[in-house]
Amino acid sequence: MPKEEIERLYKIEKDPRVKEKLHAILLLLDGKTAIEVAGIFRRNERTTRRWAKAWNDKGYEGLKPWNGQEKKPRIGEEEWREVGRIAMDKKMTLKEVYVYIRDKYGDLVSYKTT
Repeated sequence: MPKEEIERLYKIEKDPRVKEKLHAILLLLDGKTAIEVAGIFRRNERTTRRWAKAWNDKGYEGLKPWNGQEKKPRIGEEEWREVGRIAMDKKMTLKEVYVYIRDKYGDLVSYKTT
């Protein structure tokens, strides 16, 4: 694929993860090493090499997440509803909700997620 086409894909890409990978591919095509690109993105060199391999094997499609890579919620929708009901019934503060979730489900979510 011509570099101009990769740049076009980079400009229109909406997914920030794919955009980052396209940017890395462009830097590699500009002559940067995998180590240099890894440093720029604060990633492991192996990650950069994996992106390059995915590009070489499947092109643009290789950079997109596949079904197995989609993040699954750590706590299901029904569990969140239950937490919401309990929090409202007991008039819990955000910190109390966070502690409740941590006690019930373990360290599955951050305070920010709560």
